[in-house]
Amino acid sequence: MKREKLTQTALATELAIASWTTVSKFFNGKPVDRSLFLEICERLNLDWQDIAAPFLADQEDRREVKGEISPELAAVQCNSQCARTALNPYILPRIRREALLSKCIIAIRRGVEGQRRVIPILGAAGYGKSTLLGTIYDELELEFTSSGKGWVALARCNDFIESVENFPLEVGEKVSGTRKSIVEVATTLAESHGRGVLLIDTLDLVLESKLVPVLRRLLFQLLEVSVTVVFTCRDHDYQDFFTPYPESFAGFFESVERHLVAKFSSDEVRETAYGFMQMGIGSPEGSEDFATKIINLSANSQSLAEITHNPLLLALLCDLFAKDENVPEDLTVSQLYEKFWHFRIAQGRKHHNDLRRIGMVKRNLCLKLAQMMYCNSGERLRDFVFESQLELDETQFQAYSELKSDGVLTDMGGERVTFFHQTFIEYAIARWIESTPEGETAKNELLQFLETSENPYARHYIWSVLRQLLNLVNLEEFYRLANSFD
Repeated sequence: MKREKLTQTALATELAIASWTTVSKFFNGKPVDRSLFLEICERLNLDWQDIAAPFLADQEDRREVKGEISPELAAVQCNSQCARTALNPYILPRIRREALLSKCIIAIRRGVEGQRRVIPILGAAGYGKSTLLGTIYDELELEFTSSGKGWVALARCNDFIESVENFPLEVGEKVSGTRKSIVEVATTLAESHGRGVLLIDTLDLVLESKLVPVLRRLLFQLLEVSVTVVFTCRDHDYQDFFTPYPESFAGFFESVERHLVAKFSSDEVRETAYGFMQMGIGSPEGSEDFATKIINLSANSQSLAEITHNPLLLALLCDLFAKDENVPEDLTVSQLYEKFWHFRIAQGRKHHNDLRRIGMVKRNLCLKLAQMMYCNSGERLRDFVFESQLELDETQFQAYSELKSDGVLTDMGGERVTFFHQTFIEYAIARWIESTPEGETAKNELLQFLETSENPYARHYIWSVLRQLLNLVNLEEFYRLANSFD
């Protein structure tokens, strides 16, 4: 960078090679698209093989270690590592929340030492539950590898696409790569490597009333083969589906140990904002000034405090305002999403003649993806689209590539694509409902369903979409919608 007299920001803005997020990931050793990786290396006159060598060597080390363990555990480690890469925080540097992390690790160790443990990690949307689970996976993987005893497996509910009845098979397949129940997989691992830990991310994505008894039986069976189970879930979804708890966890209720993920403390907000600025934007002095400014503004604004103390919303704020170091004092959550939609979606990024047209195509493409996800959903949200479903002309493909490069869309594997966070999926669906004729029809059908259904909570994700929708509509429509709900 010094040799070429370039900054990370210049790469992203002046040369338009990739988004600032992608450039930052490149310089922080995180995975980026192969073509962008090669393009950045070429622009900086770097040998891509030299850059990739440490990571290739690390993979070789892993292969050597796997040669000493059973083939079953080697497969589990490989699949879990693939799932692990998706748990890194959006844009922001990873902050170790030591107090909470320590409590969770201690609870897990009690399970590994012989106490039956099911550990739900609960919190509001965007509070960093998945990031915490990723850190837990890293700690356990290192601990078990060093001791040569125990095992850890990780599965993401984002990757599940089948019915409730096949939930144990889906977990087992995602973990092991073979079509076996997770109970069978865990039993085999226990015979060779002792007690283990199963980590499940974003259970709320697949929660529905029919899953609760299936999950209860599965948890009981896993406890019987000495597996400690840890899962993340939105707190209100956990309460809605599992209350009354003694009934939902019958047979092992005393083994359930909940841990709550709280909002960021002021110190964590400061550390995160400072760390973001240090990822190629500001000097140490400027980074400290920006972090202090955010803290001071939040102390005098409830709406801004709601944003800065939520890790996901803080990420969006830093992405939009850190470069200019100018945060609006009266910024609200709905305005933040609106600004993100405008700057990251509704306008083109690269400098070309049809910048405005590319922005319009990006906007329409996001609305189309939101429509497809909503229309493909049943009792649970279908939070992805297969790329084979997309028929894109040259301009649409350029817009699609920009959305992926900017991190608005992410790959899930298996030729599936989704928005960067579950909360933004809900926002995009609400925006489709509010801004298109097809969405207006869907809204009327939805209201009729809520008014006539014997169980309006059967499609539980709808309520999160409606909360986003109420932030988008005008005041008259707000009251009309609000008055139609219980």
